Amino acid sequence: MRTWSVRLIVVVILAGLGFWGSRVWFPGPEEVIRKRLSELARTASFSGSEGTLVKLAGAQALAAFCTPDVEITVDIPGHFRQTFSGQDELVQAALGARRAAGGLNVQFFDIIVTVAPDRNSAVADLTAEGRVRGEKDFYVQELKFMLRKVEGKWLIFRVETVKTLSLGRPDVLPATDYGVRQGFARTYGWKELPSPRELLEYGERWRPHRSTAAWYFWRALELPDGF
Repeated sequence: MRTWSVRLIVVVILAGLGFWGSRVWFPGPEEVIRKRLSELARTASFSGSEGTLVKLAGAQALAAFCTPDVEITVDIPGHFRQTFSGQDELVQAALGARRAAGGLNVQFFDIIVTVAPDRNSAVADLTAEGRVRGEKDFYVQELKFMLRKVEGKWLIFRVETVKTLSLGRPDVLPATDYGVRQGFARTYGWKELPSPRELLEYGERWRPHRSTAAWYFWRALELPDGF
């Protein structure tokens, strides 16, 4: 009886090691995509001390994560919606940013990957945070990445800004969204719009329902004056 118990324990241990090894050596597409997007964030980050050739190499490295016909549509916080079509436009935009900014740190959080049944395409929803060197505030946006598998490698073919509530995620506060900031100021009687940092700090009290709070701020703008 004792011999069989020992054998059973050994089998269980070996099975566990086999499962762990398969996850490490043969990760699923979701894990591969998360890792690749984390690499993209590191590649998009840069210091202000880069030379001309390093700037160019960094911009070209970003294009390598994308298909030749990639289309990227993002809302520039406090400015306008911008669309880049193709790798060449992406390289030029990235190079311009590296020349204009003194440095940038990009991080991706809450990466949720959904792989299609054919296992050759996927969608990744995430929160992107950008910190420009020398600026007090940081920028936060919800982004949707669409990827396809090309010759065994996951490449991005479309990126777009999305509204938080469309993701079905209950605890995300889009602190750079102009409408949310306006709604907050109107609700709480602020004369000036809150900075993204102020909104995030104030929003800690709404966890874990910050997406609902954002929805109410958007709707607050529809109320008549003096309500």
